Amino acid sequence: MSSIFKEVIILTEDKNQYNFPTNVKKHILPVNSSTSKKRILLNNFFSIQFILLADLFSKNTSIAYLKEYLLRQSYLLKYIDLSKTINNKYTFSKSDVLYSFFTYNNALLPTFLKKKHNCKFITCTHGGDLFEERYLKTKKLSFRKFIFKNADLILSVSKNGVHYLNKKYSEFNPKIKVYYLGTNKRHLTDNPLKDSDKPITIVSVADTARRDVKRIELIPNILIALSEKYKTSIIWYHIGTYDFTKNEGLRIAIDKLKTKHNITYKLKGKLSNEEIMSMYAFQPITAFISVSKTEGLPFSMMEASSFGIPVISTDVGGCREIVDSKLLLDENFSNEQILNAFDFLFSNQIELRKKAKLTWSKNFSNDRSIQNFKNLIAEIQ
Repeated sequence: MSSIFKEVIILTEDKNQYNFPTNVKKHILPVNSSTSKKRILLNNFFSIQFILLADLFSKNTSIAYLKEYLLRQSYLLKYIDLSKTINNKYTFSKSDVLYSFFTYNNALLPTFLKKKHNCKFITCTHGGDLFEERYLKTKKLSFRKFIFKNADLILSVSKNGVHYLNKKYSEFNPKIKVYYLGTNKRHLTDNPLKDSDKPITIVSVADTARRDVKRIELIPNILIALSEKYKTSIIWYHIGTYDFTKNEGLRIAIDKLKTKHNITYKLKGKLSNEEIMSMYAFQPITAFISVSKTEGLPFSMMEASSFGIPVISTDVGGCREIVDSKLLLDENFSNEQILNAFDFLFSNQIELRKKAKLTWSKNFSNDRSIQNFKNLIAEIQ
């Protein structure tokens, strides 16, 4: 964003420190007091109830969703209050662009600012803020139509997401566009090809606590199947936080590896982006693997692909848009299917590495993403 706009203001509740370009400012959003929420409710009672009722009578409202009426009212109070704080702090013009990186309830803040100032508003959807069926209890995300009606563009980070939105919210089809995010490649070198006598090296990246989504506990059995078929050493690096108390299945699965002398596993924990990029640049990696139940279109796949590392992934979300079709797995894949994917990988390593790098360069590089965003902004100005 800093290369596109003269000034960027990030409105966030994240208090961590980051190194931003000089034209980027960070505004920490305050915590609402109970007094301010009561005042907001009294002063805006009818408009708040109108938004709530319109949301309630939109499609696919369940009893479980109805029971969260007061919770959704609290979100409205929060973001109306915050919008007033921002109004008092900053001056907006019609040429300004409001951008919500996610379309959870946080997108209500730019929605209210858009209604006040009539500037441009773009909201972006990924996975958890897009696929409503993921929410087993309510099967619905809050305030979709209210946010979408006020947005000038509704973006999805994958074509799969665009298809989903077009089908579910067809009245907003002209606003719905694909917007591939992108990554920078910090090293000029590509990932080195392993020597034939070196171990198969597998990398995965995920928060292991998200057992119902990322399913990292499935990977040890994959490694065992690989070792038994290819009779070779295997190294597995997992990058990301892990907590066995939150994922007992992962602990049990890893215990199986302790008896396999030709399998080495290294749980690296949380690494900086620079540490990950250095690993991709200098450590020979056979494949990046993802066995998620659901996805949007992960940055981690873009980063691996930028170094020419082939990605093997379940065919969920937008993953097929960055993964070779022969390396896609069913959501509930079998050992036979994943072994077939590795057979194809080992027989076509050079071609698959070139294709991974080319796919990243054409669609998922940061430079390409910036240009695509400029083009989208030009459509609404």
